[in-house]
Amino acid sequence: MKSTILSIYTTVTVCSVAICQAAEEEVMPLVAESMSNPMDSLLTTGKIIGAFLLVAGLMAVAFKLMKRMGVGSSVSSGGLISVLETRPIAPKKYISVVQIGNQQVAVGISEQNISLLCQLDEPLTLPTNTQTTHSTFAGLLDKINSRTKKEESNA
Repeated sequence: MKSTILSIYTTVTVCSVAICQAAEEEVMPLVAESMSNPMDSLLTTGKIIGAFLLVAGLMAVAFKLMKRMGVGSSVSSGGLISVLETRPIAPKKYISVVQIGNQQVAVGISEQNISLLCQLDEPLTLPTNTQTTHSTFAGLLDKINSRTKKEESNA
């Protein structure tokens, strides 16, 4: 099904290019002739805008179909593999905890490769909202505000 959508997208793209070329071949001689007549100029502009809207509409439909079918998306839903968490450790370098079926592994990710760091003996559970309050920006801001209020009341 994904290959069908991809072939439709390719076909739409090729047709769009052909429509633009045909419009250009048809419109450019008309532009030269229509310089003397304002109505011809308006008609030529309308043809150009119509061709653009047709191409844009075809591309939008193809994009929506591709998005609905998940073509080109790296995020899969309901699969056996999911990324539980990713943390940057350096520019363009990350450590991720990945669940594959019932097994969890830690992997190191860089620009050039992905390395298995370890297999986790005990599966990690995702922290609840109450446990991650201080790791979010709002939680950190609340923590700083409470420190500031304590310092002001002590002074």
